[in-house]
Amino acid sequence: AGGFDEPAVVGEYVFNDGTWGKLENISATHYPIAVIFSNSTSEADKAKGYTHGYAMALVQAGPACVWATSSAKGVNAPVQDKFLTNIADIKADMDGRSETNKVLGLSDAKTADELKTNYPSFYYATHFGTEDVNVYGATSGGTSALKAPDNVSPWYLGSIGQYYLVAKNLGGNMSDETDASWKTGGSTYWYVEGKSFDNAAGVSKYITAAAEAMTKAGVTAYTPGEITCNSSYTTWYWTSSEFSAGHGFNVDWGEDGLFYLNGNLDKSYVDANNRGVRPVLALSFLNT
Repeated sequence: AGGFDEPAVVGEYVFNDGTWGKLENISATHYPIAVIFSNSTSEADKAKGYTHGYAMALVQAGPACVWATSSAKGVNAPVQDKFLTNIADIKADMDGRSETNKVLGLSDAKTADELKTNYPSFYYATHFGTEDVNVYGATSGGTSALKAPDNVSPWYLGSIGQYYLVAKNLGGNMSDETDASWKTGGSTYWYVEGKSFDNAAGVSKYITAAAEAMTKAGVTAYTPGEITCNSSYTTWYWTSSEFSAGHGFNVDWGEDGLFYLNGNLDKSYVDANNRGVRPVLALSFLNT
């Protein structure tokens, strides 16, 4: 495995020891925690030294939860420079780390308890990799085996553009989508048709490969979890991005076959299709 000064390759992995590369030499001290979905970063991340790329966690964690409660302080303040209301800006937003940090700076999110109460999606993303956050659906057994190593960023709630890159770069069936290919529903959500099933399966191939490598090596630190999508099952995750003061963006692999970048849901909305969070980290050669 590479790492530190090695280039990041889409479809390869970040390991618990801070290296990244192929699924090789898996052991109790060297196992995958995230899959790389981009080898470029935003200007804001470059300025902070996160120059190598982005990776998504191999497991989803926390319960189904709201983006924020309606009474949370600062809930109506934009976390990005402007609200995202067109597909080009939505796809271009790669600043999940900055957006997450803005939420963490709000006065009623200073302590872990305040963050969990008022901005639970951000709590579960930023406390991922600890004993305080369990794997999605589990009532015990924290995610400390997935602690972010020192030479990458802390875990955070990814932006809508970052999760779009997960689908585009790992899913394998959206490489030809242009801005004009996306349809819109009331100008509050955008979708492409006939993509979600194969796309979720494409992303999950990387998760399954990690699980198989760990099983073969006898590593039981945790079990990677796929993104499930079929004719009766939708998976969606909140992102750090906002469509409006009252609406957060989620990424959605729909049971209707549609893949959504959805700004149509109130920040205080939650339902059974919300699979907790699946956080992101940024790669750097710097010790953060």
